[in-house]
Amino acid sequence: MQTLVIYDISDDKLRTRMEALCRNFGMRRIQKSAFLGLADADRRQELLQRTRQLMAGMESYDVRIFPMCATDFDAMQIVTDTDPEPPATEPEQLGIVIV
Repeated sequence: MQTLVIYDISDDKLRTRMEALCRNFGMRRIQKSAFLGLADADRRQELLQRTRQLMAGMESYDVRIFPMCATDFDAMQIVTDTDPEPPATEPEQLGIVIV
């Protein structure tokens, strides 16, 4: 299932760590503070736990994790003045190997 992570984090170091966490989960940046990637329920739960650990004791942050079913993902509309890269839909496109 596609998963969207968006965040508003004021601390530069914490924001960089959140970015790294998303990348480590095979997600790719779609906007400055938004990442998209494939994650099943277990993987999303792991991402949530790691995010909570990262934010523990910190202030001024807001992180949201949205699972997106195929129907909603396929209905996504993009309005931009740049040529967006099409969203990855297969694990291989995200560098994820399913064993």
